[in-house]
Amino acid sequence: IDKFIKVTDEESAHTARELAKSEGLFVGYTSGAALQAVKQFAEDLEVGYPWISIDEKLTEIKKIVKL
Repeated sequence: IDKFIKVTDEESAHTARELAKSEGLFVGYTSGAALQAVKQFAEDLEVGYPWISIDEKLTEIKKIVKL
């Protein structure tokens, strides 16, 4: 583990509601927390910095480059 990102309960709930409104995805607070952590992580990335996202079941791996 290279980094821990702290997310509050309020941020988790807000992000889960945001997903429901914008994408029609009804997810729980833990999914909201995971997405909020990704959003916070992405804010600190430099342009062109590659990073990898792995889903919880290890079935899908995505390499993402911030443009």
